[in-house]
Amino acid sequence: MRRSAFLFFSAALALPAVAQQPSAIIDKFAVISINEVIGQSGHCRKMFAAVEVLGKQWQERLQAKGQELQSKQQQLQASGLSEDGKDLLQKQIRDLQIDGQKMQEDAKAEVERAQQKAQDQLNQDVLPIVREVAGEKGIGTVLAYQPGLFAVADEKAIVAFSDEVAKRVDAKFPADAGYKAPGAPATAPAPKPAGKK
Repeated sequence: MRRSAFLFFSAALALPAVAQQPSAIIDKFAVISINEVIGQSGHCRKMFAAVEVLGKQWQERLQAKGQELQSKQQQLQASGLSEDGKDLLQKQIRDLQIDGQKMQEDAKAEVERAQQKAQDQLNQDVLPIVREVAGEKGIGTVLAYQPGLFAVADEKAIVAFSDEVAKRVDAKFPADAGYKAPGAPATAPAPKPAGKK
């Protein structure tokens, strides 16, 4: 989920900078970890919490459907069933398989819609703040961190820039600043970019 948010966000960051100053020489850039921003900002965590809850709900429903199917298959293998009983179980198994396939398709579509909504909200709420921080620091380009993209990266600088953005996001949306997902530990560690190579 967060990986797709990262990819969407990185494309949004790159395009406007090139369009605004096609002849400018970029002499200063920063790297942002979207996962760090999401991990440190209560507002961003809240955006994606609904997606995670929805995914878990669908997973539980799919597991229940799978257990029901498995139970029917075990009944079919039991000895002593009449032909009518076997026919009935086989029909129930086919119906459960069709229902299960439809449920998987519905789950995928609904979770993808929720992810897209969260990604759109992330861009709407966070991109202006990234631009603001970059402008204050004289940064011409902000690259979104992606594992394996950089041969050498200063992790402290990535985390510092990302945390500054997260702090300002929560300052702009103070009602969500302390948001913790239900069942989350009191101090959830933020996802960090891979270490230096």
